[in-house]
Amino acid sequence: MREAMASETPEQREVRLDHLRRYMKQVRDSETPEQREVRLTDNRDKMRRVRARKKRETMTIQQQQAQHNTGNTQRTRASGGAGQGATRRNRRNVQRTWETLEEAAKRLLGDRWKYLETLMAERKSGISVAEASDMFQDEIKQGLIHVCCLCNRLLFQKSEVQLPEVKLEDTAADGFLPDHTSQSLKIQPGHPVSFN
Repeated sequence: MREAMASETPEQREVRLDHLRRYMKQVRDSETPEQREVRLTDNRDKMRRVRARKKRETMTIQQQQAQHNTGNTQRTRASGGAGQGATRRNRRNVQRTWETLEEAAKRLLGDRWKYLETLMAERKSGISVAEASDMFQDEIKQGLIHVCCLCNRLLFQKSEVQLPEVKLEDTAADGFLPDHTSQSLKIQPGHPVSFN
């Protein structure tokens, strides 16, 4: 039967399926409610078995791929369960988020942001959250904690911004910073700070 079906022409296949549809319609029209229930139950059982078989096949294929691709599997585990594609997407999303925060901080802080960039260019290793909390104490009181989060991220990066040198005494005298800020700059990076 399978050989005959494999060798039939499209026209023959359409004729056969048409006869089969008519026959099945006659059977359904003439069956009793009990027979209909039995038929539907059988169909549900068949579909359940088909789904279970496909699931087993999929799991087998995935296991085989994992065995042949141990390098990617190890990288996936190292990245916290996310695949390489998801990791790249997350990295792009984080980058876009930080760029948005950075632009917001620049607009809010104006000249004080320029001072921060200059300070990071001088220090090379960035600034600590404690230093940022002193520099931006007014903004923090207004709820702009994301500015300090940005400073904390930049602690682990080297600033590529090349700005004219600005000395602490000049910035304090110009009103960018309170006079006591020069004392806070003696705090070592990573020193704990509270936002009380």
